[in-house]
Amino acid sequence: MPQLQNQLIQGKKIAMLYGSPKHYISEKNKEVKDLLKAEGAKLTSQDPDFFLLARQMGSLHYIPRETAVLFDKELLASPAEPAGTYFKGLEQRIFDMVRALLQKPNICVNSFNLGLPKTEQDFAKIEKALKKPIPAAVKEFYGLFGHFFMLWEFRNADTKGRVHYVPEKSLFIHSGQNEGCFNFRPLQQVMLENWSNPDYHFGFPEGTDIKIVDPFSYYHLIGIDIHSGDDPLVYLGRDHGAEFVPLGGLRFSEYVSRTVGCFGFLNRFTDTAKWINGGAGYLFAVPGVIEQPDHANIERATHGFVDLDTVTTPANG
Repeated sequence: MPQLQNQLIQGKKIAMLYGSPKHYISEKNKEVKDLLKAEGAKLTSQDPDFFLLARQMGSLHYIPRETAVLFDKELLASPAEPAGTYFKGLEQRIFDMVRALLQKPNICVNSFNLGLPKTEQDFAKIEKALKKPIPAAVKEFYGLFGHFFMLWEFRNADTKGRVHYVPEKSLFIHSGQNEGCFNFRPLQQVMLENWSNPDYHFGFPEGTDIKIVDPFSYYHLIGIDIHSGDDPLVYLGRDHGAEFVPLGGLRFSEYVSRTVGCFGFLNRFTDTAKWINGGAGYLFAVPGVIEQPDHANIERATHGFVDLDTVTTPANG
């Protein structure tokens, strides 16, 4: 079993999640509980010092805003941070993003799902089937997470007609009622799915080899051109993917960073004045939109988090 940071655990009251979350420490919840108890923790839902979050978990609506949360990986005595060029510190930023969302008014995190990292053997198998190398930035991302799904909503939103889904088996996870979505598909699907299948009705620019990586809504999809370098160019699929357009030279690592920094807000391509406190412009260069980059919030989204307006922003239909 892994070594834990005893000073974070001994004498602490720790609340475990409901349901059957999957942890980093162990896939078996009983083993996680036994290890925490052995380190001197008291497991209780009454006035806990913190809730213990996992890499896969369902709705967190019952966690009070004022209660601290820690991911179980943050308890490891020496969490290994993979060496990286494009995504150094990304895992911790995602943990911090979830923490920040849970502390905001009017937010409910409905699901969170980080897949286990892909291995060199996994990459080799996919590259053999693909008959070409996987871009370096894509390999680095999937070397951190096998996939990344997350949904959150405003608590005052209309929740009628919510769609249930099995994320590993369906392309879209946005239900039409959530205001935040990450939907980074499993690498095998991203690379080996026949995205040119006429049934998809996707309109790819000539000369590109676009793979769908983040279909975060029914209307918008994100693709990457794997023929465009180690850190691939990002394309926005508009009108359900009928037209894919480049985003002003935006690279995959930049898209991931800004999307985490804006909490995966569903309407991330709209004027930030409508959804960021102090917003004035756009986080992304969208063709056909008046060029007005919101430089201050681009910087915030790249290295930290924007000040998301969770009170007056209207719910999305």
